[in-house]
Amino acid sequence: MSKMLPSPYPLIRYGLMTTALCVLPVIANAQSALPTPFDMSPEGAEVPQPSAPAPALIAPSPAAPAAATASQPWRRYLIPADMLSLTGEYYQRSWNIALTEEEAKAPARLNLGYQSAILVAPESSDFIVSINNVELLRQPIRSTDQMAEVIVDVPAGLLRTGANTLSVRAQQRHRTDCTIESTYELWTNIDPAKTYLAFDLNSTQQKAGRFAGSEDIIAIGVNAKGNTQFHIVAPALGRADHGTSLLDLSQSLAILGGMPNQSFSVEKSLDPALIHKDSARSGELTILVGTQAELTDVLDTLQIGNDERNTSASSMHFVTHPATGEQFLLISGENWREIDRNIDRLVAMTERPANTLRDAFQTQNWNLPNAPVLRSGGTLSFAEMGIATQQFSGRRLRNQFNFAIPADFYANAYGTATILLDAAYSAEVLPGSHVDIYINGDIATTIPITNTGGGVMKQLPIRIEMRHFRPGLNTVTIEAALETQADKSCSAGTASSANPRFALFDSSKFTMPDFGRIGQVPNLAAMTGMAYPYTYSSDGLALSANLNDYNVLSASATIMGSLAVAAGRPLKINYAQSDDDLKNGNALFVGAITNLPDAVLTQTGINLDARKIWSDDDIAGQQDNARSTTNFTLDQWQEQLQTGWYGWLQNTYNGVLQAFNASDSFRLFPGNDAKYIPPKEVSVLAAQGASPSGDGAWTVITAPDTVLLRQGAEQLAYRANWTKMNGRIAAYNHDKKTVETLPVQRTEFLKTQPLTFFNLRLIATNWLSSNALSYVVVLLLSLVALGLSTSMMLSRFGRRDDD
Repeated sequence: MSKMLPSPYPLIRYGLMTTALCVLPVIANAQSALPTPFDMSPEGAEVPQPSAPAPALIAPSPAAPAAATASQPWRRYLIPADMLSLTGEYYQRSWNIALTEEEAKAPARLNLGYQSAILVAPESSDFIVSINNVELLRQPIRSTDQMAEVIVDVPAGLLRTGANTLSVRAQQRHRTDCTIESTYELWTNIDPAKTYLAFDLNSTQQKAGRFAGSEDIIAIGVNAKGNTQFHIVAPALGRADHGTSLLDLSQSLAILGGMPNQSFSVEKSLDPALIHKDSARSGELTILVGTQAELTDVLDTLQIGNDERNTSASSMHFVTHPATGEQFLLISGENWREIDRNIDRLVAMTERPANTLRDAFQTQNWNLPNAPVLRSGGTLSFAEMGIATQQFSGRRLRNQFNFAIPADFYANAYGTATILLDAAYSAEVLPGSHVDIYINGDIATTIPITNTGGGVMKQLPIRIEMRHFRPGLNTVTIEAALETQADKSCSAGTASSANPRFALFDSSKFTMPDFGRIGQVPNLAAMTGMAYPYTYSSDGLALSANLNDYNVLSASATIMGSLAVAAGRPLKINYAQSDDDLKNGNALFVGAITNLPDAVLTQTGINLDARKIWSDDDIAGQQDNARSTTNFTLDQWQEQLQTGWYGWLQNTYNGVLQAFNASDSFRLFPGNDAKYIPPKEVSVLAAQGASPSGDGAWTVITAPDTVLLRQGAEQLAYRANWTKMNGRIAAYNHDKKTVETLPVQRTEFLKTQPLTFFNLRLIATNWLSSNALSYVVVLLLSLVALGLSTSMMLSRFGRRDDD
């Protein structure tokens, strides 16, 4: 007789319980089983611990808990870029996120989405997320096949109103390879769309909204793409001074926001897409600007009642959509005079006297600490610039710091800055290892390690040529590439050694020598870095643009917002209504190339034929453009069309350069800049030249049409592109998505500092270094003059033989 089998359900239940009992201890002990991370904290410093255990849940992105997100309608996105890539064996970065009072009080959870390279070894790789120096998450890096999400509760009381410091740190090891080259294959990408703080706001908080006043604009943050967008709705402009008022508004909003990728759009009516179905609009703010009569239709569309419209004489406050909870900043009044007064209130929050110098360049919203400004020679320790003492057991260590230099920096052809390095390496580090220094992403110098048996570098001087620096923000990266015998013979699956190979100490110093200071035009790097020369002028910036065209106004708002952030204060705008307003001083031109005057294009180095070739899509135009571009690249940059004796000298000089492969600095006088025709793949460009009077700079932002101008201004304003603008022309290539620049041949100088003997000596040193042949001629003439004068003196006063 066969035996009756029991019902399968108890077995399944028993199996699930058994599995759970087996798996839960493994999950509970998984954290303790992870290898101990490298101690990257300063020596003797206490590592802060979370106030309460914060369990993390990791799940593939598609399976993220729907119920959790449904109950958390408000998300504060955290990554100020389109992607945060943790590269190499060691990565560390900190920045501030600003929270409103309601957000700081509400229960919150951290959601983090990431994916790593398949070659990252999960058993010895992890990343750590801290908020306000409290470790919130320590997660093994193990998501290689798809995007995964980690969810962790934020302990109560950890978040605070205003600035909160977010830190991300990662250590990564290779699965199969131990070479230095293999470290370049290590990466973990953090997705900005899946990395946010989710807040549980009660109904009262949701009704009140997250913004209580204009001071909360600093908490705008970023959206799911890492960008910050301001949408200005102004139904009626009518007059140019209304447009300049909106540009003043855009400058103050840009400074208050302080994010790296900010853009502005100005529209006549409210875009239906701006009225969201939910209130999750981190990184975006819509501003309604106009008189009560002008905004009636917009407010009716938003279902804003009379009680919220605030029909007082002076009105600037936030209004809330009753259905969605969406907030809008309302700036209104009986007339535009009252509107201007409200805008002036915002501007006053961001103003700084032009003669008050900044001690630091504000970078805290994407990189901490803020970059100190070095206006002359000085020394800063690594500790002051945010690099802590750390010991490293891997193969390639990278760390970096930022500093800023003024816009009138003039030392690109002489002198050296110095890193006084305090470091040590163990006996297992082999000769052939080296320490590399990168400036703004380019290699500057290499220090080889030649000793065996280990060594200590105490205040080791590392020279850096000043030509690597640019006005504004500069990034110095220190990379140690370490070779050992164990790495040469390692095998797959071998555990990484935790013994330190290299130590970098925060007592290391960066020393900048004194440098010449004089303004240069054209110099787009000085404009994007420090808003030069506009921030130096007390007369304001003359603006020439059709501010009644919403595309041109949007582009102007985006550019002016970026200039205000670079200057650290809003710039005074003088709207140019005639050519007489533009003859002297500084001016900014924004518009389609077909609408710009001939004199403006000529003065800024743009070929007049660019109007037809750049904006015309016919085949002949493309052929002419290709031929013009080729001639410019091969001939006009190097050959100058001169006549007479100067042309003979210039041709002789060019022949010497080619014959001896000499540097371009070996020249008698600066050359001339050839007129530029942008190729078809360029969608927008910035060009700069001296004003006709020679006492200022003319800058042009132009595109084939106003639609491309608006889109292109947003591309130029992204920090990755903004900081690459240099020389006399910067063009955005939409195919390659890069900024291409043209160097300056002939420079005009503008006085920015007292011309003391010390400053003049430094300026002359740099100019002669840039024009080495002139230096040789001056030296020869000086020797000839000395010989002749000596001969004359001896002939008159020297002893003679008696006849």
